[in-house]
Amino acid sequence: MGRPEGVQTRGPQQTLPPVGSTSGGSDAVEGSTQVWFYDPSKLPAAFKAKGSQMIFMFYEEQPDTNLYLLDRSNRQAFKGLTALEGAPDALLLHPEIREVPKPVTLAGARPASPAVLALLGQEAPFNESARVLAEAGMSDGGNRPLWLHLELPPDAPVLDLLGGRVSTAAGEVLSTFEIAATSRAGQYGKAYHLSLPLDPGSYTIAIAGGAAGAVVLTDTLEVEVSRAPAEGTWLSPLTLAVSAEPEQDARLGDPFNFGGWHLVPLTGPDLSRTAEVVFFGFVMRPQLDEQGAIDLKARIRLSHGGRSLGRPVTMPLDAALIVGDLYMYGSSIPLSALPETGSYELEFEIMEGGSETAIERSLPLEIID
Repeated sequence: MGRPEGVQTRGPQQTLPPVGSTSGGSDAVEGSTQVWFYDPSKLPAAFKAKGSQMIFMFYEEQPDTNLYLLDRSNRQAFKGLTALEGAPDALLLHPEIREVPKPVTLAGARPASPAVLALLGQEAPFNESARVLAEAGMSDGGNRPLWLHLELPPDAPVLDLLGGRVSTAAGEVLSTFEIAATSRAGQYGKAYHLSLPLDPGSYTIAIAGGAAGAVVLTDTLEVEVSRAPAEGTWLSPLTLAVSAEPEQDARLGDPFNFGGWHLVPLTGPDLSRTAEVVFFGFVMRPQLDEQGAIDLKARIRLSHGGRSLGRPVTMPLDAALIVGDLYMYGSSIPLSALPETGSYELEFEIMEGGSETAIERSLPLEIID
């Protein structure tokens, strides 16, 4: 629709119609509202827009997040939404383009070229030896981008290009991307990280990695992105890693980043006794005591050969505020005290005492030296 003629932001203290309302007002709106104003006479004629004014209304999903949701139900927005539906026909002018180009999912990327799209789904030399991990991360306001960790063995060439396609579970292509690849040290070899900002839902992610014009890796993932609950204390699933390094200028939502700590995830059980297991997670809306502190603990149990080695260890966890009511925590467990090589299992339970919220995760380990 182009840049609006004007934008008005209304704070939560003002009386506003709630999402889905067709009349009246409400003092129950907790976040801010943005209203975008358009002049129909200044839009291209193909929009078939009439009247003296057209508006779009956006509601902040949670206070102080600066993330707004377009309200498609308010009667004041009907005219604008009708015009918006005609946007592809109004703006698609090139005679050789038969459909609207898909948007780019990845920040800093460009739409995937036909050559890159042709690589997706092909057999590639390192498909069997690659390790691929996908998990929903965290961005501000409870939005959860999909984090991808791609790891290739040491003998694989260094990737210079990553490309992909994002589709719905029904097969509709939502977006494509193509971006220069940047490698980092992984648990077994070279690793590559991506963050895809997706709405909650089920997706098929097809991805390809190339080096010097040749395809090195392809994979197709079926993933589910869930939304963090809007109320109550919530603990994110635990992310386990082999290392965490401080990363300056990191942004919330960057792949495997927790408050400026960039994690290299565990992709296999093989570790030495000189290594450590790093664990990080997010906490939303924790219960604070009178001093503003969070009662956050980790209970860790170690088993070997099906037998528990001693009693579970309970350790306090420090939580750091990131933004709004979102906190992060992290710690590590050195493996130097393990008595011998062999198979072990670590069981984690993270507990937020104020709300009695808890999550669990187990980790099989194979200590090799």
